[in-house]
Amino acid sequence: MYRLTQKPCRPFGNRHQNGVVLVMALIFLLVLTLIGIGVTQSTSLEEKMASNSRDKDLSFQAAEAGLQIAQSGIRQDIYTNFDGSNGLYTYDPTQLPIWNTINWDTPSNLVNYTYSSGGSSNPTPGTYQRPVFIIEKLPPVPAPGQNLGATEYGDTPTIQLFRITARGYGGDKQSQ
Repeated sequence: MYRLTQKPCRPFGNRHQNGVVLVMALIFLLVLTLIGIGVTQSTSLEEKMASNSRDKDLSFQAAEAGLQIAQSGIRQDIYTNFDGSNGLYTYDPTQLPIWNTINWDTPSNLVNYTYSSGGSSNPTPGTYQRPVFIIEKLPPVPAPGQNLGATEYGDTPTIQLFRITARGYGGDKQSQ
């Protein structure tokens, strides 16, 4: 009769295991963690960029709304007293540009206007504050097609021009 003897099962022979698999797994986990941190930082940066882009678009739209309100007021002859107060100025070529020298945070330097639509006084909802603007009355210029030097037939018809400078705000005061 044959007798079967069982030998201890050693799948890899008599070699000793030194924990190489554990070290490799830890290195693999470290690499995956670093990749995850990089992706998270990249996503956070992209989110900030998207927010800044939105604020920029909001401030641009608010400035455009301010321009439209100012143009409408000029067409309706609401703004007539260009004495250097309340945001209404007369152009002076000997001075620095008004829009560059005034304090935009002082309400008396800006045009005070009323706006109401749907119960809101801000024409651009979602912005830090409603748009602000100034209007400069420029010297009259000859109407298109008129001769600049023609005085023999009477006065040359002129057109009154205005320079409107508007500032809009995005979601916060910093986004202008």
